[in-house]
Amino acid sequence: MQGLLLAEEFAHFLPAGKDKAVKYWDADKFEQLLELNAHQGPVWGLAVSHLGDLVVSCGGDRAIRRWGHKHPSLHFLQSHTC
Repeated sequence: MQGLLLAEEFAHFLPAGKDKAVKYWDADKFEQLLELNAHQGPVWGLAVSHLGDLVVSCGGDRAIRRWGHKHPSLHFLQSHTC
């Protein structure tokens, strides 16, 4: 695991790791809700907006990806390369 994003006010967490995926978990039930093949390299970091409606991921593929959040899923919005 490269990192862990805790969204306490929304009772969810998103781990970042070498498996190239963004995973979305329900912290109360400890249940994985969604797994996205997000990057072509390890996921280095994640951030969530203060409203919880936007997740940003960055990875070893030098991409920064923006994901829209509509519970219980994430959908791809935009990608930028560094």
